[in-house]
Amino acid sequence: MKKIIALALLLGAATLFSCSGKKQGSDTFVYGTAGDPVNLDPAIQTDTASNNVIANVCEGLVGYEGEKDTKIVPKLATKWDVSSDGKTYTFSLRQGVKFHDGTDVNADAVLFSLLRQQDEKHPFYKASYVYWKSTGVKDNIESITKDGEDKIVIKLKNPDATFLPKISLPMGDVVSPTAYKTLKDAFDQNPVCTGPFIFKQWSKNVQVLLDRNDNYWDKENLPKIKRVVFKLIDDAQSRLLALKKGEIDVAEAVGAENVPELKDNLVFVEKPAVSADYLNFVTDQKPFNDVRVRQAVAYLLDKKKITEVASMGYGIPLVNPFPPSIWSYNTKIKDYEVNVEKAKELLKEAGYPNGFEVSLFFNKENDRRRRTAELVQSQLAQGGIKVNIRLVEWGTLLSIIKYGKEPGMHLFGWVADYLDPDNFLTPNFSGKSAKKPALNTTFWVNKEFDDLLDEAVKTTDQAKRTELYLKAQEIFHEELPAISLMSRPGLFGANKNVKGFEYYPLGYTVFKHVSKE
Repeated sequence: MKKIIALALLLGAATLFSCSGKKQGSDTFVYGTAGDPVNLDPAIQTDTASNNVIANVCEGLVGYEGEKDTKIVPKLATKWDVSSDGKTYTFSLRQGVKFHDGTDVNADAVLFSLLRQQDEKHPFYKASYVYWKSTGVKDNIESITKDGEDKIVIKLKNPDATFLPKISLPMGDVVSPTAYKTLKDAFDQNPVCTGPFIFKQWSKNVQVLLDRNDNYWDKENLPKIKRVVFKLIDDAQSRLLALKKGEIDVAEAVGAENVPELKDNLVFVEKPAVSADYLNFVTDQKPFNDVRVRQAVAYLLDKKKITEVASMGYGIPLVNPFPPSIWSYNTKIKDYEVNVEKAKELLKEAGYPNGFEVSLFFNKENDRRRRTAELVQSQLAQGGIKVNIRLVEWGTLLSIIKYGKEPGMHLFGWVADYLDPDNFLTPNFSGKSAKKPALNTTFWVNKEFDDLLDEAVKTTDQAKRTELYLKAQEIFHEELPAISLMSRPGLFGANKNVKGFEYYPLGYTVFKHVSKE
């Protein structure tokens, strides 16, 4: 009977909770989100809207604690040991932890969660587990085994200086095997994990409901709020209006143009984000399969103006594919300067003397990208390139760009999962990430670049790693699979009674410490 009741709840049989048009009580926290989740299976998700939910519902062996703390800390593992050669990691599991469905967290559950991504013969293996592959984890694992019921042993083929940060990502989260085997493909809409909040319901394009996990293992950090609602409001002005009316407690991705109003009437929250905005080229299709065309675009873009206008003063232009706050940023590389004649010369050499027509895709929910797209359109027109702006919903955009369904360009952003150059370079631009459905949505493959990245993660010598990443940035700058545009912080609006709201620099929100007065 318990299983039947639990399954009914998981499948959304609970009465729909609606917060529309109502001010919320102190036990409910409503977060105005700009995008609907795409997939709530932590092994599949790659987008911020999905990760915001998963970060509150699921946990892995290790993770981060606190918005300013980027040190790896124990989660479902109490400790770990690393062999002298850096190839073997032994994790000691926390005892007495239960999944949200009441089943035990043990070594078999951890094996299930990791091997379903690693072992292609596993009954629940899926090709859509792209992050496990694109980060290089899959290719580098020799074996994943258990040592009794309280230890997990992961053996690597080669040392990986970024292994712990990588398994702190959602792909390393431990899910309930019982729930997964019961729900199967429906699990990606009904995650069952161990986190401080329990998933209750996802009404697509409306809201996601989470309830406090009163049996959370970390008794010192039980959530202060009973219910969290992720309410989809994809228009920035509508989110701001809902905030003013008290219908939501925090609005994400507020427009920079609204900052003065927020400072006067509500609470303006500017949180640091280790991020990069890109203009990505689909390099395996014309016209951007020719590097001269990509370089011509770079000579037409006024990146400083784009940053100033699009971010409205809350961004910095980027030369390299990650922000200068990440170590090994190459300060010796000089950016392409605006040179219309040089751009036209390159286009003529590439066989486009009169320019060409091309599509530029971006998600319509993002006003910063809308402003960016309009500037890109006007600046490329100087070289005879006619840009057709294509606004699509976030989920539709991901479907288009991951499978390379359309030639042309798209605006895309990345917020660090861990503070290492590898996290920007490998997922976004390596050959291993270019296999469809791809994280490397440029589909650019360069062996020399890939070899540098592979060598860099095999050593713990940061000076050696820096040398390799400096060279990788030079190749990127010359080949230009994408143009690095800007880095920008996270901008939020909040009601004055909200306390303890946290936005991690790594790009997600947690509500374990939030409260309302």
